[in-house]
Amino acid sequence: MSKNSRRYSDIIDLPHHQSVRKPHMSVYNRAAQFAPFAALVGYDQMVENTAAALLLDQRVMLSEDQNEILDEKLKVLQEHLTEMPQIHITYFDENSNELGGRYVSYYGIVKGVKYHPARLIMMDRKEILVSDISDIDGKIFEDNMDT
Repeated sequence: MSKNSRRYSDIIDLPHHQSVRKPHMSVYNRAAQFAPFAALVGYDQMVENTAAALLLDQRVMLSEDQNEILDEKLKVLQEHLTEMPQIHITYFDENSNELGGRYVSYYGIVKGVKYHPARLIMMDRKEILVSDISDIDGKIFEDNMDT
């Protein structure tokens, strides 16, 4: 007999205690006591949202023809900036929802153009990246384009 066995020899053969007031806990519930807990509240949701945003890219790739038409419209805008043309722009706004953005429409008057990165400056100081624009419409294009 080992030294530890001798130390507990008086209780080693006693039956395991079972409460008469409380039912015996299942193995599943006993294991749940030791399951990990969420130390950072909301972290799992943030990870899911980030993964969804990375996997769910809402941007549409424009065809070569669409890009040429858009380039032509941007040239017309630059040539007629002094007229402060009113336009309707459809562009991708990555901040418009939490899952990576969406396309939004905007009506306004173009005040100018800035470069590096190229963007349109609107009368209300809104700046729209040219790379985010999918379509531009307005009376100025009807009067100044060959289509």
